[in-house]
Amino acid sequence: PFSIGALVGMSASDGSPQWAAQIQGQRNGVAFNTVSEFTGAPVVSGSTVYVGTAQGALASVATNGQVRWQSGEGAMGPVTVAGGSLFAVNNYLQLVRVNASTGETIWKAPLPGYTKSNQRRRKAIYPSFGPTLAGGRLWVASGDGYLRAFSPTDGTLVSAVELPAGAASRPVIVGGVAYIVTQKGTLLALR
Repeated sequence: PFSIGALVGMSASDGSPQWAAQIQGQRNGVAFNTVSEFTGAPVVSGSTVYVGTAQGALASVATNGQVRWQSGEGAMGPVTVAGGSLFAVNNYLQLVRVNASTGETIWKAPLPGYTKSNQRRRKAIYPSFGPTLAGGRLWVASGDGYLRAFSPTDGTLVSAVELPAGAASRPVIVGGVAYIVTQKGTLLALR
């Protein structure tokens, strides 16, 4: 992805550009982003590339550069592709599931956004990182100090585990252990 809103396919043999697809969103959201273009590495599944932007675009692009569909959901990080669906944290502080074939939104689940204060400002803003699919659950780590598990079927919150500090990375799950970097720079390993 490039900051001009183009996803560019490169030749694996010599690195030359082979195609470009314009992917641009049209909404600002409430996720307090400073990046307006691509927010995560493209994800390749079969002959399709999936990518998201902070300004309200999820897209399905064929490996020849043809845009198959574009959705108005956006993504604040890389998407997760599984079972014919895309899962992402959008720029409206929601975990979303989108049909990978059509781009239609299947469900949305709210995520924490900020702590309200008596003043006309937000006391603390909480980023959300993920989702990561493991053990039949979608895992989202948050700056509010929780690792949350959601049902991939309907977006229901299944459980929440308190962390010793807010998260600063998406959970990486290997061998049943969730690894998360906290805002204090600590690497947590949770079973």
